[in-house]
Amino acid sequence: MPGTDGLELLMGLQRAGLSTPVIMMTGGMGDTFGRSEQLTGPSLRAASFLGAVRTLHKPVLPSVLIREIEAISAKGHAA
Repeated sequence: MPGTDGLELLMGLQRAGLSTPVIMMTGGMGDTFGRSEQLTGPSLRAASFLGAVRTLHKPVLPSVLIREIEAISAKGHAA
């Protein structure tokens, strides 16, 4: 996402008062912590703290993503 990242997007959703369910995915290279080493764990923990309903490590198989979306919908998180 040019000019932003997923964590900034989550913060923007919170500021706007939107409750859209978010699945955060990261490959772990670089993030808002300003370092280039693997930071997948901290990034995903921050995403959870900021309201992501699921956090996944890339690469994500389409079948896994579909399963996660279905699980969120079944729990009534759908927007």
